[in-house]
Amino acid sequence: MSSFRGFVLALLCGAVAYGCGIRPRSFNGVTVSGSVKDALYRTPVPNTEVCIIEPDLGCTHTNPLGEFDFIDVPPRSRLLVRFLRGGYYPNVAHYSVGDGDEFLTYLLTSEQLSDLAAELAHVRRDDAMSIIVFSARTGRGPDAENVEDVAVSLEPAQGDGPFYAVQNGFDDSRTATTSVGGGVIFNVPPGTATVRYTHADRRCAPYYGWEGPDAGTLTVRLLEGYSTYISQVCTPP
Repeated sequence: MSSFRGFVLALLCGAVAYGCGIRPRSFNGVTVSGSVKDALYRTPVPNTEVCIIEPDLGCTHTNPLGEFDFIDVPPRSRLLVRFLRGGYYPNVAHYSVGDGDEFLTYLLTSEQLSDLAAELAHVRRDDAMSIIVFSARTGRGPDAENVEDVAVSLEPAQGDGPFYAVQNGFDDSRTATTSVGGGVIFNVPPGTATVRYTHADRRCAPYYGWEGPDAGTLTVRLLEGYSTYISQVCTPP
């Protein structure tokens, strides 16, 4: 249980990062750089393959410090970033680039912890499906806190869940986030879906994710055999 507690607290507070490196600089784009760390131990994960697959901006690998760089990323673009490393569950992350350079940290979850999460949720994980890991935060910086009482739904309804995380696993009786601030939806068919965040008195806007068709929603690209991390910032109106 203690290892899963670390997985929950680390993964649901996870983030994505990007930076400079594989294409000639035209000075019209922004730098997207970052680091990749183990979700449980917070140690660098070197030699992780990092690819921006939407739009197709190529691939790079993290250095011995777990850092990677991309340059000349189009401003105000929507990125789908893929992370691959042996021993870790394949991950993709959505991010919307602004007009300035970006740097954040992405946390990878081991295959063993992913299996443990499914076991604690009493779900048989299907490798032909996708996993959505979601969180809700009060802001974007390291001092941001988790947001309770956010209900998360998938449109159209599919998969197993959502399962809302607590300190030692999942609480099947919950219908919204706890102080841990997130949860998981297992076995979602590959494709494109809408994820809706609903809170009684807070407005949620994309953090790690693409803006959806209306307020409080994200458009999510789901790949076979991958875990997708999304997050929204939920603040009082």
